[in-house]
Amino acid sequence: MTLPDRATVQQVGRPQFQAMLDQQGRPVLIRRAGQPDVNATALLVPVTGQTRQGEPAAAPEVRSLPWKVFFRHDVTEVREPGFTIIAPLAQGQPPVTLTPTGPTVDLADQGVALLVVCTPLADRTRVELLTFHASGTGLVQDPDTGNWLPAPGAALTVPARLHATADPRVRDMAGADAAEVVLIGRWGSLDAPQARPAGVQWGSESPLTLDGQPGTLTVKLAYPDADLHQEQQFGARFVALWVATT
Repeated sequence: MTLPDRATVQQVGRPQFQAMLDQQGRPVLIRRAGQPDVNATALLVPVTGQTRQGEPAAAPEVRSLPWKVFFRHDVTEVREPGFTIIAPLAQGQPPVTLTPTGPTVDLADQGVALLVVCTPLADRTRVELLTFHASGTGLVQDPDTGNWLPAPGAALTVPARLHATADPRVRDMAGADAAEVVLIGRWGSLDAPQARPAGVQWGSESPLTLDGQPGTLTVKLAYPDADLHQEQQFGARFVALWVATT
């Protein structure tokens, strides 16, 4: 049996997939930080049959339903990580932000359709606004004395997503003692992930209130991902310490 070549598959598959989009597709926006939204049509299919074997019945997790999002082969805006999809999931409901959980796949490498597996994580993710004091650059002249002085710094507000960890290896890396909370963070928000902001150094401090308790967060060190896709999609990762204000 001879399998059809790629050109034949495209000749047949592309019109068929376009017909599915025309009948069942939904208008979506492809959003990438710092760039205009891109209009597209996508086929959205919920991923059902998810199991939770092995999890304690007394402490069930609440999970977001994953979605398979299919695009035409020529929607290049979804080929590189770092984007989110704004899509209506139900009739009459407001659109939600879908975050890719893996790389975009060219189905069977045939150039007919692209697949992105997503979950609606944005509505479930806490984003903290951290405020650091960024050092000034260069020198400024004191109008009273005429002396040249280091430029004053400025407040730098940066969004970040944080979660606490009790992993002893991470605590050891951060040099934490028993009174300090160790946090793993990612810079930026889900729809605008970023690298470590210029002006934030290791040792930079920001006020942060956790569970109503004011305290100070200190950025300790980078915690890079082995998977570059993770970093591009979700932002650079770091480790920080938090200490309550006494």
